[in-house]
Amino acid sequence: MLPKLSPSELCGRYACEMPHALHVLSTALKLFDATHRRLGIPSGERRLLAAACRLHDVGFALVRRNHASASARLIRREGLSGFGGAAPARQDQLAIR
Repeated sequence: MLPKLSPSELCGRYACEMPHALHVLSTALKLFDATHRRLGIPSGERRLLAAACRLHDVGFALVRRNHASASARLIRREGLSGFGGAAPARQDQLAIR
């Protein structure tokens, strides 16, 4: 079995559009930082959000139409370092379409 890739490595493998992904990341993290305490979301979830932002369009490498589903399939198939192991539901959270 091949080692799992980090979100950055997976983006590199599938040629993510990084300017867009980083814009989404920046916006989402600003919103998270401003609201997570009020909403009762643990600060540790910030890492999951960051990965999801970077990977949300990774499926464009396979298909344009319905790329969200392709992104979810890629994340599930490839796996991600740091998000698997004892909690497989974590990867499913990353792959929500």
